[in-house]
Amino acid sequence: MISEFKYVSESNEETLTYFNKLFSQHEEKLQEYKAKLFEINIKIDELNRTKSIYSHGKDFRRNVFSPIPEKRSENDKETQIISEIETLTNNQDYYEDKIEEETAYLRNIAKRINRLVKAKKIIQKVYSGEIEINYINKDDNQSSEDYDSENDEDDDDEFIDLEAFLNK
Repeated sequence: MISEFKYVSESNEETLTYFNKLFSQHEEKLQEYKAKLFEINIKIDELNRTKSIYSHGKDFRRNVFSPIPEKRSENDKETQIISEIETLTNNQDYYEDKIEEETAYLRNIAKRINRLVKAKKIIQKVYSGEIEINYINKDDNQSSEDYDSENDEDDDDEFIDLEAFLNK
């Protein structure tokens, strides 16, 4: 009976390894997106300050004798800075969306990893004999006790605390 669980245990371990690798890959992507977003925010702040330097030296006085108001003229450098800020703002929105997607994906992977870790612990309990397996014979007779996994209160340090990770 327990020898048959060898396959279940091996496949659970392989699946757990797969999801752990997947989690770490997406964790790296998330960190890359956050780093790029941080760089973009700094660049936008820098360009806004530079833009304000170029726009302060303007003469906004009107000619009181002319019926046509003068339009504010932007110099070439200010126009270039404004277009760079718009491009960076679009990139900022893109990376914010990517961060949200990666966070949702990591939450999903973390749930699966936590379930696999819980299943691994239950399999280990079956191996150790703490849990009896319930067989149903052909004539619907049960040969051992049921195991209620909902009432298993095993606190585990192996679970991924994604909220703590994301709030770093």
